Amino acid sequence: MGLINEQMQGQQPAQPADDAPMPDDTGADDAGNSEAYDAAIQYAMTALYKQGGAKQLAAALRSAGDNPAQAMADAAYQMMQIIDEKTGGDIPDEELVPLATEVLTEVAEVGEAAGLQIDGATIAEAMKAMLVRFVREQGGDTAQLEQAMNQIDPATFNQIAAGDGEQQPQEA
Repeated sequence: MGLINEQMQGQQPAQPADDAPMPDDTGADDAGNSEAYDAAIQYAMTALYKQGGAKQLAAALRSAGDNPAQAMADAAYQMMQIIDEKTGGDIPDEELVPLATEVLTEVAEVGEAAGLQIDGATIAEAMKAMLVRFVREQGGDTAQLEQAMNQIDPATFNQIAAGDGEQQPQEA
């Protein structure tokens, strides 16, 4: 993962052009995301696709052996740490999970492009690993989080990964 870290560490925050339109008062884009969120996505995409980080990521995921979910979680977590540093911690708390989800989804797409079989259950396992790691590193108790995450049907993640969007109620 070294190249991804190197690529992301070397980036500077995106600066608007002098003739760029002024942002609105909310600091949010048309999708309701903050400028820090948009900058974070730009950092990740630039590091992955314009600076070659995706090749290193693909190699790391291919070498993960029988635990691609953990490798995906570790890669996405490292990217999130760097993104947080690059944005000076400006990403609003309420946008951290959606951002982490988007970063993890991009990591999964790199893995799929590298020939790995990644389904919703693998993405769910990776997301769980990321969240548990975050809570643990913040000094929190992970027992309740792990219990709640274990109750989520992996089919929900399959729907989201397939682009079906919102969850549909599951019949019992």
